[in-house]
Amino acid sequence: MLHKKFSLAIIFAILFLSFIPLSQAQSVSGTVLDNKTRETIPFATVQIGENYGVVTNQEGDFEIKTAGFSPTDSLIFSFMGYERKAIAIKDFTQKEIYLEKNVQELDEVLVMTQQLTAMEVMQKVVENLDKNYDNSLTGFTVFNRNKFLNTPQQLLIEFKNKRKDFLDKKETEELNRIMDSLNEANKEKTSSYYESELVEIYFGKKDTAKARMIKATRLVNEEESTSMDNLKDTVLETLLKKMKSSNTFKVRTGIIGIADSIEANEMIVEEDEIDSTQTSIRSYRYNLSNFGFHQKKGMGFVTDLKKYNYTIDDISLFNGEVVYKISFKPDTGLFSGNGKMSGNMYVSADTFAVLMADYQFAEGKHGTNLNLKFLFGVAFKEKGKSGKIIFQKNDYGKYIPKYIKKENAFYIFMKRPFVFKENDDNKKDRMKIKFRVTIEMEQEETQEWLVVSNKPINETAFAAFEENEGVEVQKVKKYDPEIWKDYNILAPTEAIREYEY
Repeated sequence: MLHKKFSLAIIFAILFLSFIPLSQAQSVSGTVLDNKTRETIPFATVQIGENYGVVTNQEGDFEIKTAGFSPTDSLIFSFMGYERKAIAIKDFTQKEIYLEKNVQELDEVLVMTQQLTAMEVMQKVVENLDKNYDNSLTGFTVFNRNKFLNTPQQLLIEFKNKRKDFLDKKETEELNRIMDSLNEANKEKTSSYYESELVEIYFGKKDTAKARMIKATRLVNEEESTSMDNLKDTVLETLLKKMKSSNTFKVRTGIIGIADSIEANEMIVEEDEIDSTQTSIRSYRYNLSNFGFHQKKGMGFVTDLKKYNYTIDDISLFNGEVVYKISFKPDTGLFSGNGKMSGNMYVSADTFAVLMADYQFAEGKHGTNLNLKFLFGVAFKEKGKSGKIIFQKNDYGKYIPKYIKKENAFYIFMKRPFVFKENDDNKKDRMKIKFRVTIEMEQEETQEWLVVSNKPINETAFAAFEENEGVEVQKVKKYDPEIWKDYNILAPTEAIREYEY
């Protein structure tokens, strides 16, 4: 997909483990709220045991499968700054779960920890990174959901023909009218679609990983989609349906060759064509190294200490653990680095692990800004970036991601000439079609990863783990709760539930 080639944010990834389908799944669902304000609590953790669970979605809703557990096992609800709450599965009858704020006085908590400055805390965070975060010889089951919003600002295709008996003046004018109508119909029209995947991943030593795709879906109204991919297909199909030739074509944009021998009908996507996702292509999303704490991944605020100012805003308890709440912003001093992010993080006073972090571009900051409109007819700007990451300690004392969210906003511009040249020995009569494409677009992406379960593995288990080639993507035009009913996933938001053709 073109949007994936342009979007830098999609080079990120995460974890996986043993997955057990639940053919007759029992489940409980509800909403987690603040006991005092009655406001929902997004991204609260809902667990059964230490290594199995979900988080609430951005609207505070959750659903978790309970098959295989005892009625006396407890559902455990927790979130930073709130008292932990446990409810036996057999006693779970309410749809609303209220959590109470941790009201322990700051002075009482302060005596439980050393008086450290914010910079001293961050230095200890860096010193303990290798000790706290190690996911080698671990297996994970991960659910990934991506949302894409596309808003074309300009779509212009101008045709020029070289052979009058292929495209005469009238046909050329007709094609241009079709493209003008396409531009008017899609200009400033925002469309959305969702992709979801369930994957098992086993991690060996030295960042080695194996992935096995379990299920993939795409919720999309293709007839209304204004994604670059869909607009490109519309343009190509309009043109290629007129290209009736038994010969193949060479395709070029500027001086760059795209294909030397391709049939026109090979470039038209039929409605019933199978769409598949390959594990070998998609598994990069789940590579743990892509979630490291460094600037290139947007989380350099943890390690690039010279680039940021840190402030301890609060000290509280979370599940009996003393936690620092530290805010950060770019250092604007004369000899400071180029920090870009601002936000908050929560750090354990015992292990100095980052338990949770929220971040976004600081005021006046932006990401990659490439403007080569006049030289190569392309421009790209990363206008917005924000994210959240929640870690959870596993049974063997390491912190693994429980939930990751990344949001990015982009501006994309492309103005390129294209040439289709028929491979015909008779140079005089061969078809040669030239057209110029101008696309200007705003694009937003939201990526979420939920670690459903994790477990330790050994080298023998890693060696025995078999990858697959991928799975067929199930395309739907309307939300269907039956599709994911057997699996633990992020609960659908209202926008997903109401999405339909």
